[in-house]
Amino acid sequence: MNQTLRVVQIIDDLEIGGAEKLVVSLARQAGAVGLDLTVVSLNSASDQVILDELTACGVKYDFFPAAHLLNLKRFFSLIRYLRRGRFDLVQCHLGYANIVGVLSARLAGLPVIATLHSTGNLADYPHPAIFWLEGQILRWLAQRVVAVGQTVADAFRPRLHPKEIRVIFNPAPSPMSFTSQQRRAVRQDLGIDVSWPVLISVGRFAPPKGYHDLVEALALLRETHPHFVMLMAGDGPLFDEIRQAAVQKGLEGQIRFLGFRDDVPLLLAASDIFVSSSHWEGLPLAVLEAMQAGLPVVATGVGDIPYVVGRDAGIIVPPHAPQHLAQAIASLLEAPGRRAEMGRAAQERVRQEYAPQAWMQKMMRLYAEILPPGVSLV
Repeated sequence: MNQTLRVVQIIDDLEIGGAEKLVVSLARQAGAVGLDLTVVSLNSASDQVILDELTACGVKYDFFPAAHLLNLKRFFSLIRYLRRGRFDLVQCHLGYANIVGVLSARLAGLPVIATLHSTGNLADYPHPAIFWLEGQILRWLAQRVVAVGQTVADAFRPRLHPKEIRVIFNPAPSPMSFTSQQRRAVRQDLGIDVSWPVLISVGRFAPPKGYHDLVEALALLRETHPHFVMLMAGDGPLFDEIRQAAVQKGLEGQIRFLGFRDDVPLLLAASDIFVSSSHWEGLPLAVLEAMQAGLPVVATGVGDIPYVVGRDAGIIVPPHAPQHLAQAIASLLEAPGRRAEMGRAAQERVRQEYAPQAWMQKMMRLYAEILPPGVSLV
């Protein structure tokens, strides 16, 4: 590299989610490729774990909260910040940042990349006008638009035509190793019988995750396979509602609602099957994390999940179909050998196709395409 590249990542907030984890993945790789990285959040909401990760990577972060999306004071403050920071490039993540960040970057005279993380359904937006505005800004002002999966890109193409959308699949996290003693200790701490299989789901308790379907599927599964435990790691607006639904189904003894956890890799290592009941997705990092841990995946066929899991690393079922979800889990509970074979296939696929180093090189090539004269990468 001829010089240090100063890059700003602008994101809606720094609460734990797929986009936020992607920014952390970038932070972990930044030093190796010579990036000077700064993260800007448009909301004061944050998780300390994310902030600690950024700090540990030597990444600076700042907050620009505002009461309204198109708050003029925030716009002017962000434009001044970008100009004074002597940055080379801006990358934006999620809907509000794709509006505020792209506009601010262009007015500050900086090249900007917008990143798409979900399929962008109208239902995801608080108002149709925001849906329309994001499309116009991405189409006409962003120099590059990158999607984290093929399904995400396909969903946005009609809105952004004739804008090109580049696809760079999310990376998996770097692999972690745990001993059998550590795995046993996790089960013991959670009061799980050593002979019972452990299912796990990781994600935000929000409508896209379809957790009511998961609770229904587990109630059906218990009728034929009463000995299992489901770990549900995550937090969100539907947490209490889903927990109450489990109580109404009499599942309080078999579902462990763990809330937010900073030891998800260890929880995955202590589990046997990963389950995703999502109604819509892009490319969920939780699935890649599970595959990295060597778990077979039972998931709904939404977003890029079928492409990532394939036919040998898990079972794909229709969304909104708890009966199919229960049957797929049951089939793996009855076949430990098949579970192990799928887990090995999942781990190998992630190692070959979703390594973070290869992903970082793709991002650097994308950056190089829009750098201003005098700034180059080697």
